[in-house]
Amino acid sequence: MITTQRNELWTCASLDRTSQWPMGMLYVSYLPLAHSLERSATIYMAAWKATHVYFCPDVLQVFEYVPEVKPLAFVGPPRVWEKLEAGIMAALAAEPNERRRKIAWAPSTRRRRPSPWNARASRSRWA
Repeated sequence: MITTQRNELWTCASLDRTSQWPMGMLYVSYLPLAHSLERSATIYMAAWKATHVYFCPDVLQVFEYVPEVKPLAFVGPPRVWEKLEAGIMAALAAEPNERRRKIAWAPSTRRRRPSPWNARASRSRWA
């Protein structure tokens, strides 16, 4: 996919408006720079917001880098999130029963927020 510098800068400005990225945030780069998301985050967003980028040489080491760097955000394709979930579930299975029960209970206590997409759909003049 070919992107122009103007397109990348527009994307940076849009992300900054919607997400309010702070200056000097930390970021872990682990995808190849041929990946458009990685190029946008590592090159353009880094220049836009003076981001400190830490390069991880191997995707299998990314979960060792993240706790050390403590990035503000962590982005990745679905396969990375699947691997993360599998690792968490394996670690959870190794925990004693009482602790496992407490950990499994925690996500159910989070507050449910309405989706902005549902709110927009209900206000649509075409509905």
